[in-house]
Amino acid sequence: MIRSRIDDLLWQKRLRVKDLIDRSGLARETIFRAKKDETLPSCKLETLETIARALDVQIRDLFEELP
Repeated sequence: MIRSRIDDLLWQKRLRVKDLIDRSGLARETIFRAKKDETLPSCKLETLETIARALDVQIRDLFEELP
């Protein structure tokens, strides 16, 4: 199972979802879809790259694989 770390990263960087929306230019619905564990794996690589760039992290930092 894959867990989204986007909420963790937002908290660490003291950002809100609105900040991420503004920085990334992505739609609110897209951000919320990427934040959900069950829908993160179906996100396009381009979307993940945009989110990672907006958070100043690597794509791999957006998620973690759980045992």
